[in-house]
Amino acid sequence: MRELNDAYIKIMQDKAEPPGAKSSMLWNSWLVAAEPKLLVRLCAFAPSASRFACLIPGNAINVAPGIYLQGGRMITAVVRYKLPPQIDCAACREHFHKIAPNFREVTGLISKHFIWSESGWAGGVYQWERIEDAKAFYTGPWLEGIIKRYGMKPEIDLYEVFAVTDNTCGKVELFKETVAIE
Repeated sequence: MRELNDAYIKIMQDKAEPPGAKSSMLWNSWLVAAEPKLLVRLCAFAPSASRFACLIPGNAINVAPGIYLQGGRMITAVVRYKLPPQIDCAACREHFHKIAPNFREVTGLISKHFIWSESGWAGGVYQWERIEDAKAFYTGPWLEGIIKRYGMKPEIDLYEVFAVTDNTCGKVELFKETVAIE
C-alpha cells in the first residue's frame, strides 16, 4: 500500500498541469490518460486519487452518479475495549496517532478508524477485504497487546457489508456475495 501511495504522490509532484489546461477537470483527465492502471490501483489506497478518478466521465472506476454492483465482499469489524482509568482522551489519542501508520501493512485491511468515547471505551472500526484476514489479525500478537495494554479481551463484532455509500466520491457500491460470519 505504501508503494501505491508514494507512486501517486510522485505522479502529483512530477506532472505539472498540461499546457492549455483551463480546469482541474482537464488536468484530471490527463492524469487518468497518462497513468490509468496506476490510478485504478491507487483509488483503494489514496483518498485524493479517488476524488480525481470520480471526476472523470467514462473512467473505468467512475461510478458517480450511479450505483456500482460489485461481485466481491467486504467485512466491517467493530472492536471495543474499556480504557483503564490512567488512559484519558489525550493519552488515547497520542497512542492512536503513534500506532496508526503501523496498520498500513496489515494484510487485507482496507481501512481502520480509531475511535474513542467519553464513556471510557475505545477501539477501532475496520474494513476488511476478507473474513479470513480479519480473523487472523484478531489473534496472536495483536490480541496479546490489547489484553496487556487495556487489561481485557476486546469485544469484536464482525459484520458483512451489503452496501457502501461514499459521499467523498459520490458513489454507491452494492455487494452481491455473502460471507459466513461465525
